Amino acid sequence: AEIIPIRGNDQTWTYVGNGMKMGKQEHMASAAEELMAKPALGVMGVSKSTTLLIDDDPRNIKRSLKDGTRAVWINPRDPNRLLSDILLLK
Repeated sequence: AEIIPIRGNDQTWTYVGNGMKMGKQEHMASAAEELMAKPALGVMGVSKSTTLLIDDDPRNIKRSLKDGTRAVWINPRDPNRLLSDILLLK
């Protein structure tokens, strides 16, 4: 778990790529770039089609889907439904 990059709005990271910078897209792109920059981890081929955003903000879900990244809304009032929602993805 310590190798999983965490991105928040704490300004401890930057994203300088050409991808979307709205919603959580830049958070995800920055984390993917960090993982792929460490060859010893063996992480390759991270892309929008291999990434999943799980978020409680419907605006971030909408932006993610519009940008071509899979996304699932976690309902704060019914978080136990998350797994079944993920299993519905194709």
